[in-house]
Amino acid sequence: MGKNRGEWSEMYVVLSLLENPNLNIVDSKLEEICNDLFIVEKLSIKEKQKLIDFILTSKKEVEIYFQNELKNMISIEEIENSIEMVKNSIKNVSSGKGAFEIKELNPILKKMTDQDFLKSDSQTKSDLIATVLDTKISDRVVLKYSIKSSLGSPATLLNASHVTDFLYEIEGLKREHIALINQITTSKSKTKLRDGLKKIYEFGGKIKFVDVPNESFKYNLEMVDSNMPLYLGKALLNFYNDVSGNLKELFLSTNEFKDEEFAIKKLSDFFKGISFGFFPNKKWDKRS
Repeated sequence: MGKNRGEWSEMYVVLSLLENPNLNIVDSKLEEICNDLFIVEKLSIKEKQKLIDFILTSKKEVEIYFQNELKNMISIEEIENSIEMVKNSIKNVSSGKGAFEIKELNPILKKMTDQDFLKSDSQTKSDLIATVLDTKISDRVVLKYSIKSSLGSPATLLNASHVTDFLYEIEGLKREHIALINQITTSKSKTKLRDGLKKIYEFGGKIKFVDVPNESFKYNLEMVDSNMPLYLGKALLNFYNDVSGNLKELFLSTNEFKDEEFAIKKLSDFFKGISFGFFPNKKWDKRS
């Protein structure tokens, strides 16, 4: 039952909400606003296209359904005994380690999952679906959540891969310069890209953004804004040029916008898209 940090984090969130169903509402700095607005009554996860529901029937037990069929029950006491174990294991595992096992959790995992592996569907943005009682309106609502954890390493919204490549054109270099730069950029150095860019500029080369090669990723970026590939392409280049600043600062400083408010709106639309809508390798309809 090996899982990576992200998968164990999903497990930790499920256990924590079952143990304490009052869903805390926090601000952008994770400062608590309130903890009595939403009360969790049911949690749902899709595992290999099979629906698993965890229903809080009382303060002492949780019912577990596989495809709407009652399969197991676990006590809140079992859950409480597992929470800190998961948290400490995630925090203490060595950096760079992939999947790892927490043997003490195998008994409760077998009760909670149909295939010995609690993991959400990789083709949905929501890791967890919660049916909650909204105490403000005295009605039940369904909320979808994407779980992002910083217990191991900083959380990401968009993971880099060959699908998310950006294409640039380099001009003004001699053949011998190209050979030297290729030698740098194919080395095992952690700073090879930055080192290669420095050499390009030292030799008088110029770099300009050309395109996003992957059709689906480009399509999704252009669904946000027709110029989004260019905006991000320039910001990415300047990040590797050692231009200081976070993504917001790079986005603003390396592109020409009507005003800052316009730029922030474009960047926030991009964040909303990758948070709730599109996958780089799948065309996005802007509805899901």
